Amino acid sequence: MAGRIVILNGAPRSGKSTLARTIQANVPGTWINWGVDRFNASLPDALLLGIPEPVRRWQVAVHAETDYDLRLDMGILSPEAALSRIVPRLDSDVPV
Repeated sequence: MAGRIVILNGAPRSGKSTLARTIQANVPGTWINWGVDRFNASLPDALLLGIPEPVRRWQVAVHAETDYDLRLDMGILSPEAALSRIVPRLDSDVPV
């Protein structure tokens, strides 16, 4: 089964969860909001002693050159306005 992944990155309380809920409510398909806290809650205690190597590699890769496909200022945009900028990219071959 093919799928799409949208990675929302930002400071705490910057609107990531609200935007994720807006995507879930308005974009067809199944969308899972699996934030860092929820991810860590799924790990056994032995893995919480430090950042697991795969996560560390992902963190390095996702922030490489800090050039993102789409930047949204959630201090200015409503979740619906941000969604209107994300949806066209989901319908194209351009990564979100």
